[in-house]
Amino acid sequence: MPPFAAAAAAPLLGTSGAGAAAAAGAALASSQAASRLSGLLPTRWTVQGLREYKDSKFQNWRPVTDFLDVRRIRKPASWDMIKERANANLGYYQTNYVVIFFLICIYSLMTSPFLLFSLAILAIAYHVINSSNSPTLTVLGNTYSTTQLNTYLAVLSIPLLWLGSAASTVFWIVGASLVVIGGHAALLEPPVERAFEESV
Repeated sequence: MPPFAAAAAAPLLGTSGAGAAAAAGAALASSQAASRLSGLLPTRWTVQGLREYKDSKFQNWRPVTDFLDVRRIRKPASWDMIKERANANLGYYQTNYVVIFFLICIYSLMTSPFLLFSLAILAIAYHVINSSNSPTLTVLGNTYSTTQLNTYLAVLSIPLLWLGSAASTVFWIVGASLVVIGGHAALLEPPVERAFEESV
């Protein structure tokens, strides 16, 4: 669990220090939340895959009034309660959390114009190289195989992504998602509908 997350969670539980048991529980809860969040993302990043993902996931969209019901915000009493709430809320509000994750991604890219430009150039180049049925392409009068062009593109992507601070952007997205989504899932009491579903 990141240090800033552990520090933020300690006041919620009313603890003054991070003991070994609390740290282990926090790390377990964080890893479980990250695993659940990764399972909410599309498995195929193609047009058809994204369309199928939208049709299957967005039918479970929860109303904003339910998702942001401040009357159900309660301080968790223990790490077990945090894990129970996270498991319940990540399943019930999964579509809402996915939307939040994508909004965080969009915001991070919009605030990193060079990274956005680099990703657009790389995506267009990759599409041009691999959309042709021919095993070779002519570029500036020279003929290259698609394998060569993909290799050159991969090499070119390294300095572009480095200059665009891609690594720090990814870490920021992951950290912000864990704080926002994890905080909501831990603080919001699961709805009555969710408790009824689990009891049936």
